[in-house]
Amino acid sequence: MSALKNKVRYELLADQFKVRGNMRIPQGLEPSFERLFTYIYEETDLYYLDSIDEHILIGYIKYHSKNHFQTVSFFQCVKDIKVFLYFLEHIKGIESLPTIDLSLKNLTLWGNF
Repeated sequence: MSALKNKVRYELLADQFKVRGNMRIPQGLEPSFERLFTYIYEETDLYYLDSIDEHILIGYIKYHSKNHFQTVSFFQCVKDIKVFLYFLEHIKGIESLPTIDLSLKNLTLWGNF
């Protein structure tokens, strides 16, 4: 039963990451979406993108921070989040986006200090 539940959740999330119609993900940004999809699927219990909150997005940075940003840089994590928020708002039409302050004054939220 758990395998079926995971498959359904995977397919549901994957479908929400698809771009329909004449919209396209700009070339070069696919890796950002792949990283965020993988994080959301493997590290959260989220089913719907409209349930994304600032804790999940900060968790994305913390996830990479634990590995000392070896696979992706801090700058790239922030860029991934900004691109993803644009995708949610302008392509998916999600109105209630999380408010996340990625300025340096909140560095202690996700840093290893």
